[in-house]
Amino acid sequence: GESIDILISSVDHDNFMIRGSICEIYESMAHQSLKSLQEDVMVIANVKTSTPAGYDVEIIHGGITLPGFMPNTLAGINKLYDPDSLIGMALPVLIESFSKEEGTYIVSRRKYLRTLIPEAINQLEYENVYTGRVTGTTQFGVFVEFNECLTGMIHKANIHEDWRDRLNEIKPGMAIEFYVK
Repeated sequence: GESIDILISSVDHDNFMIRGSICEIYESMAHQSLKSLQEDVMVIANVKTSTPAGYDVEIIHGGITLPGFMPNTLAGINKLYDPDSLIGMALPVLIESFSKEEGTYIVSRRKYLRTLIPEAINQLEYENVYTGRVTGTTQFGVFVEFNECLTGMIHKANIHEDWRDRLNEIKPGMAIEFYVK
């Protein structure tokens, strides 16, 4: 005898059949809520699988699971040294757009991490030893990602003398300790 809301999904006039769904009404409400979020509001994306172009994710919003996709270029501040390291993780992300054709949200971890940069910079201390992961090397030095959202370059002149002539042995993903100048 209770009254419930149902989203009508189809009407078959020939067979006098109306299809409706309780689940679809909640999903529709979650979509409306996600689309109306302010640009800088974080949501959680569960990374399910990787593809050559990025990651299939599930977004949990309002108790509803919605499909999403995170392109490789939006998965981190820099190119990830181990792309599979994100699989199985629950990551804070920002909504980038919605693909009507795919029915999928495009999300960006990079955009979220960039919101952390000002505070991370304010917390840097010059006398502290930091540990980061190498993201790449050039003839001038080593690029290091640290504090989840910061990237720095250690100039060749500031690299420990044991490594100055062996920059080619420093590979992406290696842990490295350094000071902030």
